[in-house]
Amino acid sequence: MILYILDISKFEKSEYCTEVSKHKKHHAAGQFLLRCVLGNEVYEKAEFAKRDHGKPYIVGTPIHYNISHSEQYAVLVTANSEVGVDVQEKRPARMETLAKRFFSKEEWLAFSKCDGEKEKKDLFFHIWCRKEAYGKYLGTGLNTKVLQTNVLVDLEDVLFIEYEAVEGYQISICCGKEESIEEVISVFEGL
Repeated sequence: MILYILDISKFEKSEYCTEVSKHKKHHAAGQFLLRCVLGNEVYEKAEFAKRDHGKPYIVGTPIHYNISHSEQYAVLVTANSEVGVDVQEKRPARMETLAKRFFSKEEWLAFSKCDGEKEKKDLFFHIWCRKEAYGKYLGTGLNTKVLQTNVLVDLEDVLFIEYEAVEGYQISICCGKEESIEEVISVFEGL
């Protein structure tokens, strides 16, 4: 499994970015990462499709991938089996309201026992990114099953990997237990 990280501010200044709106820039950054990994020729010939709940995949290849973006960064994970990834800027949020509504009982209990704002913020984004990555791994998004699952403990069939490549951001990967991160690549460092 390989994790690719793209600083969107560098992407915006490059010849590769032609989009103006934030949403379109983020989407373009994810596609740029995928194009870099696959190569232009393979990317152009690839047949992209979506699973039942909208998770994209490449038809007829053993490559599994998932893309996420948040504010200044886009990330792509490629793997040999299903994978989900989420990146979140640890920005101010209505943490308590969101935690009460979307965390499992066990997660809410752990969150409510935190001392201080930094500890709460760190745990909130740890849980939130894991839930997003798990939902993307399953291809369902944040459905009831994902929201009710306690992602603070090891799950029977998946592994969570946290990666703090960039200060102020949380990256969580959800993958099969046989996967491990082989490499982390910061795109544009080598271009």
